[in-house]
Amino acid sequence: QNLPLQRIGAWCLSSMVEGRYSNSSNDSSSSGSAPKRKYPDAEDIDILSLLTTLRRMLQVEDDEEILGFTCWALSHLCDGPAYHIAAVIYETDWTSNTLPPAAPQNGIIPRLIELLLHSSPKVAKPALRTIGNCVCAECTAPD
Repeated sequence: QNLPLQRIGAWCLSSMVEGRYSNSSNDSSSSGSAPKRKYPDAEDIDILSLLTTLRRMLQVEDDEEILGFTCWALSHLCDGPAYHIAAVIYETDWTSNTLPPAAPQNGIIPRLIELLLHSSPKVAKPALRTIGNCVCAECTAPD
C-alpha cells in the first residue's frame, strides 16, 4: 500500500467531481415550481468504474485523508443525476431500469454508515453528507 499515492488519488477523484452538479439547479422558473435540474456532461463519467476505485479506497483502515476525500467524492457524485445515486446504492448500472431488490450488504452504503462513527469529523461529515444526498435526491428517473 502506497498511502501517499492513495491520498493524492482520493483528492484528485474528489476534485474531479466537486461542484460538477451542485450549481446546476440555479435556473429560475416563471411557473413557481422548482426547475428541473440539468446535468451537463454527466455522461462523460464512467460511474461504475469510478465506484470500483472509490469502494476500494473506502476499505483503507484508518487514514482520515483517504477516507475523507473518498467520502467527499461520493457526496459530489450523489449531487448529480438519479442514476449516480442508484449506482452508489445498488452498485449496478441503472440504464436497464431494473434495480436489484436490495443494496449489497458489503457495499458502499454499509461502509458509509460505519464511517459515521469515525473519530474524525473529516471522515464522519462527508459520510453523512453522502448518505443525506442519497436520501434527499430527486426521485425521478433520468430522461
